[in-house]
Amino acid sequence: MAKLKRQKLLDDQEFIVWWVDQRARFRPRGKRALRFELRQKGVSGPSVETVLAGLDELKLAKKALKNHARSYRQAGRFLVQRGFGWSVIRPVLEEIFPKG
Repeated sequence: MAKLKRQKLLDDQEFIVWWVDQRARFRPRGKRALRFELRQKGVSGPSVETVLAGLDELKLAKKALKNHARSYRQAGRFLVQRGFGWSVIRPVLEEIFPKG
């Protein structure tokens, strides 16, 4: 265990930062989905909330929609499945699909 700790392989904080960064780069997800995934991996608590507090969900939602913005309804459904909340989804959809 001491060897693993020295190699920083048991550092939850580093794992959380790494996991969130990888998701942001390759498969953007909202805070809700990230929190759920981390909980499944056995990581939870204030360190998760600290890392998630620094996320720009609007930017992540736009990135997630990059190739999935066919219609307002389909894009909205896609973002909900990716764990974004309505407070993030609405402004992104209004920017991508402006009214009138």
